[in-house]
Amino acid sequence: MQPAVKLSNSFALLRPCGTGGGWLEDGVKYFFRLMLCIIPVCAWAQSTEVLWNFEIQGNQAISTSDIKLVLATQDSFHLTWLWPLFGGRHEFDPVAFHTDQKRIAHLYQRLGYYQARVDVAEVKPCSSSGRVCARIHINEGQPTRIASIIVHVGHSQPEISSLELAQAFGMKSGDIFDYDRYERAKRTVVDYLKERSYPNPEVQGKAEYVEHDNHIALRLNVTPGTAATIGFVRFEGLSNILPEDAMGRLPLKTGMKYDPKLFASSQELLSDLDVFGSITVELVPRPAAPDIVDVVYQVHEKPLRTLQAGAGIRIESSRQEVGGRVEWVNRDFHHHLRNLDIRFEPRYAVVPSVFSPQQSGPMGELNVSMRQPAFLSPWQDLRTAIGFDSDLEQGYSWYGPRLGGNLERRLSPEITVSGGYSFRYLNFYNVDLGNTSVQSASRVPVELLFTNSYRLAYLDERIRWDSRDNLFEPHRGFFVQLGLQESTQALGSQFAYLRTSPEVRYYIPMTGRATLATRAFYGRMLPLRGTVGPITERYYGGGANDHRGFSFHRLSPQTTSLDGRSVPIGGNVQVLFSAEERIRLFLLGNHWLIGAIFVDAGDVVGNASDLDIKNLNIAVGPGIRYDTPLGVIRADVGFRLNRTDSQTNGQLNADPGQRFAVHVSFGEPF
Repeated sequence: MQPAVKLSNSFALLRPCGTGGGWLEDGVKYFFRLMLCIIPVCAWAQSTEVLWNFEIQGNQAISTSDIKLVLATQDSFHLTWLWPLFGGRHEFDPVAFHTDQKRIAHLYQRLGYYQARVDVAEVKPCSSSGRVCARIHINEGQPTRIASIIVHVGHSQPEISSLELAQAFGMKSGDIFDYDRYERAKRTVVDYLKERSYPNPEVQGKAEYVEHDNHIALRLNVTPGTAATIGFVRFEGLSNILPEDAMGRLPLKTGMKYDPKLFASSQELLSDLDVFGSITVELVPRPAAPDIVDVVYQVHEKPLRTLQAGAGIRIESSRQEVGGRVEWVNRDFHHHLRNLDIRFEPRYAVVPSVFSPQQSGPMGELNVSMRQPAFLSPWQDLRTAIGFDSDLEQGYSWYGPRLGGNLERRLSPEITVSGGYSFRYLNFYNVDLGNTSVQSASRVPVELLFTNSYRLAYLDERIRWDSRDNLFEPHRGFFVQLGLQESTQALGSQFAYLRTSPEVRYYIPMTGRATLATRAFYGRMLPLRGTVGPITERYYGGGANDHRGFSFHRLSPQTTSLDGRSVPIGGNVQVLFSAEERIRLFLLGNHWLIGAIFVDAGDVVGNASDLDIKNLNIAVGPGIRYDTPLGVIRADVGFRLNRTDSQTNGQLNADPGQRFAVHVSFGEPF
């Protein structure tokens, strides 16, 4: 029986909320009163009961935060001096409070604690200003365990044993009966049978609770059905796309054994075309031949041609940039689902800032790319591109054409490999990297110092494993990528080097609204045959998506220009570690406002012998994001904790005296 809600004027059993205390508490009180004078908040003048504090006690198996997630009763924001700006009041609702006690009992039963009950539930005034405090105490009892599991197998062709299905079920006698795990285990049996070519298995379960023994008796009734092969495959809903083009993207063929993994891969491959607004698959059994299923894809086509335009800004302490973007896409260029993408991005940049400009000028990118899906295989895409780029860097500017091709193969829904060739011809102007002494030439390519142009050609290979649940705002999963780049004179390049860039990202859900995002990156360039690596392909740290204690490209070996500026020239080795806690604070206009706290540690050096892993540049800071329909708008401030002097242990430091950097950008940093 649930205890009744009791109201009392006694303060004996509960810790007082908002009462007088020491000098710090009094100071907070007076500061809060001052805030009320500055920012009027009418709600404070009302006399309704505000639930100021809500305590849950006695819980061991389930955390307090997880319990409160299912409750309607919520206490008010404790940081009262921030309340007028960000908080809100939660009035006490006795009906919701009584219903929440039933919710707690239901939550415990779902997680395998059938004896759990709320034995204390009380609400008491805790100040003279209409505030009340609530307390709930939970008696969890003993966990409810599974006493027996019986698996009964119905019609199956070919036959499958109950022991095999019991092993696939996963749960065993003695386990705590977790209802969510029980439902997942039943789905696991269904998936297990589908992977063995049974297209329509049925799994029904019965869980009987024996109260006097506090245990559960489970019985599973499994009907696998008949193993099947694939009959005909067809599309319905096509109007502009040729059926043979859509069929070419599928790894399914008539006569194959039914395999749900093939259907999942087909869904991924079709979605990747970006030509269908919706895709549903229907399995149609043949009444006269139950071992054959026909496959029908119901699709709805999206517009095959789109034109988009937009604009944006990027703000760094060492660079401000404004730009636009116009993009035209034809997703069925001359049929066969060829994707033609023409993109123009004009930009204008000022270095280091609009208030003290030292370099400025227009730049941009014109890119024409083509993707041919299902190139020689449903799992392969061929990509080609030609373009013209120009950019403004600290100490020089450049422009030039480029072209390249790349073949990408999907090994599984998570694993992708690719390889390709790229060629670029770069012309440099407004070059100011200091004098042209032999010492400078050993750090800067001779082609840049004396001829103001160079050819760059390289092979590029990548392997990627991506299990993130969301590409733009991941909450769980990991991302692993290994990139290799080789350049030699035989490829048409003026350089010879090997470049490798492994990276790992891991996303850990801390709660339903908090994510710990981590990243580790290591980059190494090995110039070959006595050459110097191209300055555009070296490693540069710093910026909104890199080490946030430094401005864009400022974490780097530097030289002094003729006018006395420190100019980054890149390094051959980079290491970077990042950790960031992202918390969804509250909804603002139906979109999340996200707070973040981060730490970045890393360095960029000229050679591997210069890297001191125990003496990395470390920065911490806060961030704020707003998850709009167009993407995440982000602002971060990184504060450097060390290496702010000109030298540390005899090693030159990048940007001495610069203790923080501000970044405003789009998208998460990683």
